[in-house]
Amino acid sequence: MTVMQNQVVELSFQAEKVYERPFDQVEFQVRWTGPEGEILTVPGFWAGNGVWKVRYSSPQVGEHHFETLCSQEDAGLRGQTGSVQVRQPTRGRTPCTAAAVSAAGTGRCFCGTGTARTFSGWQTPGGWA
Repeated sequence: MTVMQNQVVELSFQAEKVYERPFDQVEFQVRWTGPEGEILTVPGFWAGNGVWKVRYSSPQVGEHHFETLCSQEDAGLRGQTGSVQVRQPTRGRTPCTAAAVSAAGTGRCFCGTGTARTFSGWQTPGGWA
């Protein structure tokens, strides 16, 4: 899977067991290792119907490896591995390097720097709107 710098990727994992109280019974996390060996552990969340998800974003270009961690012995949630390739944006796209909030499915993101009052504008696949 390939994503652009600062683009959020969402991964889904299917539990092999059924949990009556998933919020109380399961702690699910994903440990990410960046291209330079830095490690970041990101909490996942229960999405319903036995599905657990995690969202990840990085400004660092390169291959980011992950491994799932789970408090339960569940092969669907523990020990899953993979990677995400983070690359620089294609021509005409400028990465958000400060605060970035994307509008799902639109290819647009709100970019801001400094204080919460600063608004740099909407970034679209064709440039700034």
